[in-house]
Amino acid sequence: MKPTFFIPIALIAIGGAGLASLSNIDSADRFGWGENIGWTNWQHDAPMAGDGVAVTATHLAGFVWAENVGWMNLGNGGGPYANDPADSATFGVNIDFGTGDMFGKAWGENVGWINFDTRATQGPHGQQARFDICENRFRGYAWGENIGWLNLDDALHAIFLSPDCSFGDVACDGVISLLDYTRFQSAVTGPKVIADCPIFDSDGDSDVDMIDFGAFQAAFTGP
Repeated sequence: MKPTFFIPIALIAIGGAGLASLSNIDSADRFGWGENIGWTNWQHDAPMAGDGVAVTATHLAGFVWAENVGWMNLGNGGGPYANDPADSATFGVNIDFGTGDMFGKAWGENVGWINFDTRATQGPHGQQARFDICENRFRGYAWGENIGWLNLDDALHAIFLSPDCSFGDVACDGVISLLDYTRFQSAVTGPKVIADCPIFDSDGDSDVDMIDFGAFQAAFTGP
């Protein structure tokens, strides 16, 4: 059973307007584990129902809540983020839409910087922080110098996007665009070749072929 979290009313009142971000994280699969800070909650309904982390095609936005350390800001929503060392206001976590790898930094009010670009240390093991485009979920680890590793998908808990995401909508943003088509192209295998990419498998036969292309074309909204 997943844990629940108490968020102090005073904190909501103080930070309410700045914390709100309509989340597309699955409310049933929203917890990650920090080795030194415990559970992190990516869809916490605070200060308003549905608030938490929002995933777009190119970046993350919103706040993660951890009962033991408070709020962690993944970006203000104006991404992709520059993460300019000379301008701390430009921080935020980006997504490479081609690979799903994440990079850039988050800020925790009580824990400092959290680095999502862990390719150099975790890449050889396939554990770099990344967004699994086919499965609509996070994988790998982020790193905070003051808090150690944040596990985005341990054996029992992982962070998924909403199950209401429509076929072909990689970013779960209600738009099926050319960015989604770019990822669709890379997932095409042809008939009877296992693709293991449910987001583009319209008929559930485990391949991505012309039948799926027809379904994608019909769902395409652009631009």
